Formats: sequence, C-alpha cells, structure tokens
Amino acid sequence: MKKIVKTSVFMGGLIALMAGTAFAAKNLSESNSAMEKTFVDAKEIIEQVELYIGKTVETEGKIVHVCGVDKKKMRLYLEDVGSIKIVSEDPNAEFDYELNQKDIRVVGVVKEIRLEKSRIDEMERDLALLCSIDKEPCISSSGAERARNEGVLEERSQRHIAGLRETLEQTGKDYISVITIVAKTVEQKP
Repeated sequence: MKKIVKTSVFMGGLIALMAGTAFAAKNLSESNSAMEKTFVDAKEIIEQVELYIGKTVETEGKIVHVCGVDKKKMRLYLEDVGSIKIVSEDPNAEFDYELNQKDIRVVGVVKEIRLEKSRIDEMERDLALLCSIDKEPCISSSGAERARNEGVLEERSQRHIAGLRETLEQTGKDYISVITIVAKTVEQKP
C-alpha cells in the first residue's frame, strides 16, 4: 500500500510538472509570437490600424519631421494617406536630425492614441499650438511665447484646431487617430 501511495504521489508530481511545463511552453510561445515582427506596408497600418494595435511590425517610409524641441519623436508621412508617429521604446533616446527627409526602416509595436472631440475643444480654449507630429500641444513654451509676442498665437491655434475639426468631419468619427510605432530599431535605408 505504501508503494502505491508513493507511486501516486510521484505520478501526481510528474503530472503537475508536465502541466506546468506545458503551461510555461504555451506562455513562452505566446510571448515569442508577440515579439515576432511582420513586414507591413505603412499605408496598410494607417488604413487598418485596428488590425495592428499591440503587434510588432516592421515598416518603412520617409521621415518628414524630427521634433526640434526634444528629438524624441519623428513623423513618417505618406502623401494622401496620413502619418505615423515614431517614438523610441527607450524614453531617453533621441533621434538624429539627419533622419529628416530620409527613408527609414522601423521595427516596433503599433499603438493608437485617440484625440476625442472634447480634447480638441479643450485645446481650442487653451489656444494651443499643435505639434505637427502628434497633434498635441507643442511642449515648446518658447514657440507659443514667440507667437504670442508676434500677435499670431490665436490665428495659428485656430488654424490648427480648424484642421482637426476638418479631419473629424471628413472621417465621420468623433476622434482623430494618432498612430504610433514604439520603435525597437530605426535604420536609415541605403
């Protein structure tokens, strides 16, 4: 009888070990698949962002702007389609201005930030000057101060907000999608 109990305990432990190993292997497999990158045309990311949110992708395109304030974001732009904000997964990393007007290849995770109508109303009340990359108020207080001193702050802010409202109207949505790739790697194409 003791032998059977020992065998049962041994078998129970072996089954638990096998189940744990299978569970760990499944989690590792899921984790690895989340890390796998798939090449996706940037146009497809913009047009069908909901398919790529949270996924690691590789894409390419032309950088049309590197943030002049802190160099922590760039704008990959496709004419007649839209743009993708590129930020590094390392919050301390800065992009080189040399990437401006260059074709790049980027690997990273796709995110979407939605600018709701209420947020746009708030920015209008605050006379915000908007960043051309992510449509949020520019973090450069000197730019707003300069526009205020030149007497053009209100006009510029209204023009920026009018552009957002036009986008809302064109899309028929109650938000503007700001597509972002949190980059693991960014390389200039040869």
